[in-house]
Parts: sequence; C-alpha cells; structure tokens
Amino acid sequence: MHKAISAALLEFADPILSMLGTRVSDQQLDDVLRNAYTIWNAVVIADHFGKTEMVQGIQSSVSSKGADPNLVLIIISMIERTRLEFGDDHRIIGEFKIVYRDGERRVRATVVDYHGRNPTGVEL
Repeated sequence: MHKAISAALLEFADPILSMLGTRVSDQQLDDVLRNAYTIWNAVVIADHFGKTEMVQGIQSSVSSKGADPNLVLIIISMIERTRLEFGDDHRIIGEFKIVYRDGERRVRATVVDYHGRNPTGVEL
C-alpha cells in the first residue's frame, strides 16, 4: 500500500525543497511541486505505458545549449530518483494545491484513475 499521493509528492520533491531552506514561500513550493509533478508523471507514463516522449522532452529542454549545468543535473537526478525510489508507484498525479488548515500549510493532491482510459491525453 502506498502513502497518500500528496505525501509521496512532497517526499519526492524534498531534495529540492531542502535546498531552498526552511522558509519556502507558497510560490516557491508551487513551482517545485509543479516541476516534481511533471517529472513524476512523465516517468510513470514512460515506464508503465512505454511512452517516452514526455521524459525525452524534459531531457531535451534542459539539455539545450546554454542550459545551466546544475539544472540539468537536478532534472536528471529527479528522473532517476523517480525510478529508483518510487518505481513501484505507478500512480499519475492529477491536480495538486496548497491549502491551509488551522494555520498549517498542507498539500492536497489527487490521483488520476487511468485504468481503462487514457490518463493524460497521451496516446497509449
């Protein structure tokens, strides 16, 4: 049984969030989670459905001439992290949002139920 997808997303994004320190703004958190979400879903679709276009697109966009080598390293590391540490989790993350409950910031995320249908518009 997998942990809640919001917890998995936060755990997956933790290496990047940790680099930002303890005072991460809502916008910074949203930006990091949006990138983590994109990488997670691209890897799940590539590895579970054999459709590698999204992962290849991410790799191509960050590997372009003049790209920051640190950014390239982070993205490649995140792709590998998805496979090594979360490779048995084939859930596709739907929407996520940052919410506050009793003054505490939390992340809510949904899972796309793709069984029997196309999860993301990618031709499977």
